[in-house]
Amino acid sequence: MADIPLKKRLKAAAKAFKGTTRLPPQIDVASASELVAASFWIGTEQPVLNVPQSLLRMAGGYAYGSGNPMVQAMEQGIHALASFYEVVQPETLSEFYGPEYAAGETGANLPAYLLPWSISPDEATKAPYRVMGPASKETIEREYSRLTTIADSLDRVGYRPDRFGHIRGYVLRSNRGACFVVTGGKHRAAVLTQRQHDTIPVMFHPRYPRLLDTAQCDIWPRVASGTISPKLATRIAAVYMAGRQFPEAAPSPADK
Repeated sequence: MADIPLKKRLKAAAKAFKGTTRLPPQIDVASASELVAASFWIGTEQPVLNVPQSLLRMAGGYAYGSGNPMVQAMEQGIHALASFYEVVQPETLSEFYGPEYAAGETGANLPAYLLPWSISPDEATKAPYRVMGPASKETIEREYSRLTTIADSLDRVGYRPDRFGHIRGYVLRSNRGACFVVTGGKHRAAVLTQRQHDTIPVMFHPRYPRLLDTAQCDIWPRVASGTISPKLATRIAAVYMAGRQFPEAAPSPADK
């Protein structure tokens, strides 16, 4: 399927869906460039994108794989999640994304959960989307319970996004790289990853832009307002492109 040009796959998906009451059109995405191209889909129904697990990112830039804290919790138990929240407690963007890159940049001392490309009235209360500590015992237990509940459901009835909703998000692009940032369904994505799904079905979130590109970072809200410098904004995007792991390795001299 990946050998067929994406343009033909998009046309085939639209033709298969037209005039039917079937599930939304399915598009197999094989690369970062195809992920970007899929963000320009125009149709009466949003497509389901079958995205390689390696291109998915959780908030904070965490890749979905063995270094993802949610995946680790599925593999090792609740203590792995508790360890993550105990260790990862940054206060500033500089601390979270690397003082060796951010020191002296405008916005470096802003709260660690902020993003240069989005503004939300409740972002401070979500702390933020549970991708960093501190977290209470009740929060950790609730997060772990969501993972195990999804896993149990997957075992009983299979993965049913038609009943429980799709994993949602948007595409972040930097130069020739791109990733799909999950804004809804991080627990489902973690469970599917832990169950060795090579591709993860996702859809675009209707309340987010489909595509954010560092080439246009000057119009991102916090860059345009002057609260985050373009250099820091692109550094944050670079962390998402690379895919953060937990625990994190110290940066090599080549990275500095």
